[in-house]
Amino acid sequence: LRSFGILCGGWLLAKSALIVNSPSYSGQNGFASQKKASAIFYTHEVLPHVVGLVQTICAGADVAKAMNDGLADLMNP
Repeated sequence: LRSFGILCGGWLLAKSALIVNSPSYSGQNGFASQKKASAIFYTHEVLPHVVGLVQTICAGADVAKAMNDGLADLMNP
């Protein structure tokens, strides 16, 4: 769910950056430059987290089960 939210946020930021970058945009230049800067920051700093989240998802229950088995061994020597 978190990776989906991050991806959707990136998509929306990219979409809005494209809008303010289009020749037909007639809004304030300050807003446009801030929107582009936000999209660039998000792309470089937030979107890469999706890779780790997807790796966690792909690892599946095996990792959690291994941890649970290890804890059970500690609790019941």
